[in-house]
Amino acid sequence: QQIQQFANVDWSEQMSIVGVINEDETSREQIVAMGNYYVLPEGDNVIFPPGSLAEVSILVLDQFQNRGIGKFLLDFLGQIAKSYGLRGFIAEVLIENTKTMHIIESSRFKVIRKMGDGIYEVKMTF
Repeated sequence: QQIQQFANVDWSEQMSIVGVINEDETSREQIVAMGNYYVLPEGDNVIFPPGSLAEVSILVLDQFQNRGIGKFLLDFLGQIAKSYGLRGFIAEVLIENTKTMHIIESSRFKVIRKMGDGIYEVKMTF
């Protein structure tokens, strides 16, 4: 049963994408970036009904940052989520993480952020 949850994924509820590189033809692929989202069953209890909002996260290895990879992953995940009927993403971002906030604010989404306890609570609508 534990393996089934990984083998039978409902892509409308969760999605993960990785970015990989090969240094050369003889080397193994290396994961350099990852983006994922999962649907929040409760929505936000204000604007979004249950099942229409997802929490998103993006990770890019330090040496591959500032190349547009994070922005690409966020935009691509947004396209996929929208195609499944989702209406937005939420994320929690540390206040000092200016790179991530720049990616979010330069995305194609409408962004609302609220500060609290050292983090931004960010809502992105499609």
